Amino acid sequence: TTLGRRPDVSMVLVVDGLLQGIMREIGEGWRAGRIRVAEEHIASQVIIEALLQLRGTPGHRLPGDSPVRPTAVVGSMEGDQHHIGSLCIRVLLESAGWKVAYLGPDVPVEEFSAVQQSLSASLVCISFSPPHTLADIHRAARILSQFYRTEHPYALAVGGAGVIEEGEPLEMNGPFLDTGVFRSAGEFMGWIESATAGSRDGSGSMDSGVEQ
Repeated sequence: TTLGRRPDVSMVLVVDGLLQGIMREIGEGWRAGRIRVAEEHIASQVIIEALLQLRGTPGHRLPGDSPVRPTAVVGSMEGDQHHIGSLCIRVLLESAGWKVAYLGPDVPVEEFSAVQQSLSASLVCISFSPPHTLADIHRAARILSQFYRTEHPYALAVGGAGVIEEGEPLEMNGPFLDTGVFRSAGEFMGWIESATAGSRDGSGSMDSGVEQ
């Protein structure tokens, strides 16, 4: 938490440069039998508690001084009990000034849609981790497309290192305002900042579902 609160260290750097490596080592150690289940749970809980303490730490702020705060719905795919990835996205978005409805782990796809519509959120973010595959990502996009309502438009972002391999092409079709597929926090926040800046000058897509 000390590193994450340093003004010269961005939350993106903490997530991509530190936490992602730690989580990868923990996962590999567990799969290789070097780390017991209880030890993996303890390590994961330490990371979760650290992330919660970092909530609200200033990071990549939204462009300009407008009080508009867009809303995002964030959580992990159904069957996925590992929600550190989605928690990282929550902290990053909140540090950028977003309001976040955080659903946590193991969320049925239909629930993302239901909460998005109830809040008129402009963004839905779903985290995937192994043993989920690309087929699960496509399935989630298809289900969300079926529940999509044009009166409550939103962009869809999915991510998951280990599920989405580097350089692997993945295109999601659907009625969404925009779609993004990410393996790192840096890629995700770059996309968010570009889309948000565009919405302010009239050229972007994340200009719906915002609250004053």
